[in-house]
This record gives sequence, C-alpha cells and structure tokens, in this order.
Amino acid sequence: MPYRYNARQFLKLRPPKLRLPSAPIPNPPQRITKYVGVLDEWPGFISDAQATFQNYPFKDIVAVLNVPLVGPLSWEELYVTSEVNVRDGFQAHMGEIMNHISRLEDLGFSLEPGCRPNNPGSPTPNSVLRDKLGELLAIGDISVPWPASNGLGVAVDDYRQGRTEHLRKLLGRVSHNMKVRRLKYGYFTTYTETVFLRQKVQHRKWTLEFSPVILHTDRFTRDIHGAPASITSRQGFLHLAMIALLWREFENGTDICSDGESWTVHCDP
Repeated sequence: MPYRYNARQFLKLRPPKLRLPSAPIPNPPQRITKYVGVLDEWPGFISDAQATFQNYPFKDIVAVLNVPLVGPLSWEELYVTSEVNVRDGFQAHMGEIMNHISRLEDLGFSLEPGCRPNNPGSPTPNSVLRDKLGELLAIGDISVPWPASNGLGVAVDDYRQGRTEHLRKLLGRVSHNMKVRRLKYGYFTTYTETVFLRQKVQHRKWTLEFSPVILHTDRFTRDIHGAPASITSRQGFLHLAMIALLWREFENGTDICSDGESWTVHCDP
C-alpha cells in the first residue's frame, strides 16, 4: 500500500525514538576540544525557524513511499548501542528525510555524513550540510545521548547558572571545525537533542551563539495563550540550511578581530 507525503508533512513529523542499551559500547578516550571564546544564546531562533517554515512557498509535491512514517506500522523506535549506530540512525531519519524534502522542493541543499577521522582524536566533522554544488554550508557534530547526565539540556541549564565548562566541551569539536573551514553555521546533535550554532562578531569579539535545545520528540506548535512555541528538529535543519544558503562565511576581518583570537583549545580528557 503506498503512503503519500509532501514536504510540509515530512517537516512536521518527528524522527523515531531511540531505545538505548543498558550497557552501551564506550568510546575510546579522546583528546577534548573546548570552546573558549564568547558564548551566548541565539535570540529568536525558534520564531525565525517557524517563520521560515510557514512563509516558504512549498510546491506541495507528493512523494509516494511504501512504508508509513507514522502509525503502528512505521519504524517508531531505533535501537542503538554505539556512536556509529547513532550516526547511522541520524542519517537515515534526519539526513535522508531532509534530502528528500530538498529534492521535492528543489531547495538546493543536502545533509550528509562527514569524513570519518583517520584517528580517534581528530576533530574531523561527522556530519555536514552542503549546497547543490557540493560546497559546505554548515558543519555538524553527532555524539551519543548517554549518559543522560552529560546531555545538552543539562549543559545548557548549567550555562544559565554560570557553569559553562560542560557546554564548552560539548561544542568544542564543532566550533573548531567551523573556524577551520571558515563557516558561520554549525550544529551539535545527539539525535535526541540538537542545538544549532551561529558565529558572529559582537563588540569586536568572535561569538558563538547556540539555539534552544530541540528534542527529537518536539512538535511544531505556535505561541498560543502564553505557551511557548516549538519546532521539530527537521524544521530547525530547514531553517539553518536556508539561512546558510544566503550567507555562510565565518565573520572575520583584521579591522574587526585578530585571526589569532582564542576560539578553541585542545586538552586531555
């Protein structure tokens, strides 16, 4: 039986839930990259992402699939035991769906696996956004969602209470790669939690801004009767891709900031 979806429906759907193992495969010890520059929250990200989704003139071309994306027959749970599983699950349920949307609507971007590092300590990106010519739009970092105490939500809560170390370490690899590749935008995800990143210059200082944490279970809801608006993680990726297509270059210039300004440092675990 065929199932029909258009881009709007794809973007409103949430990816499958993760079923985590009781004893996940640990990652080997790695050298930590820590972000040490100015860190701030990205104001207006949710409302801007909602506007991107609501105002885009979708063609509403219908795709026909043989498997439903929602309902009792769909693949609604993804079992993972290692970082490789998380990366593969992200690409299957986020990357491929976003690429399907881009092809349906001729949006001109793709969400792809990055290069696998030659050594475990390398900060080589494991996820990237590209334009239709294959040029980089944004750099990503996919990590594991365990332990729960090490999650993005916890790190952002700590940041808001003045404890920034945790979040700086989580965002270290991706922020390093943004600067190395001179890209303004990035993202960090554990599949279950995602933040989107923007580099800008504020008060003559390089600044890294992060969006609110978007859960893979979040729905698209408008700001009604005081309830906060929310978006799906797919809508977040749509917004990031669309603004990166307009301008993607890392803000710099010797008249603004020194190229030697501290951005990230490497340290032992």
